[in-house]
Amino acid sequence: MPVINAANVIAVLLAVVFAGLGLLKVAAVKPMRDLAAEIHYSIRADRMIGALEVAAAAGLALSLFSAAPLGVLAAGGLVMLMGAAVGTHLQNGDAVVKAASPAALGVIAIGYLVALNWSV
Repeated sequence: MPVINAANVIAVLLAVVFAGLGLLKVAAVKPMRDLAAEIHYSIRADRMIGALEVAAAAGLALSLFSAAPLGVLAAGGLVMLMGAAVGTHLQNGDAVVKAASPAALGVIAIGYLVALNWSV
């Protein structure tokens, strides 16, 4: 049974968010296809990003029970993925508001890494 601490709470929140978003991208539902088209991504590329998000969510979830280093790798991957998302939105000339969500999620992933370090 995992211990309840800040790192684990953040891991659960990130896992839920990215599992949901990733599965929607992998399934290529219409709103996700439309968002991918807005940033000039193919459906295949968006599905690959979704698969990475699902893999990170699984890594965070598994880190709660046994493989703690997996959570570090998953969160690090999410930080890079969200950094790329922010860059993509800014490069496309999107409003800063569109870049705010991935920026916030990236900061939360960094918060997980910090909280994980403090909980050791």
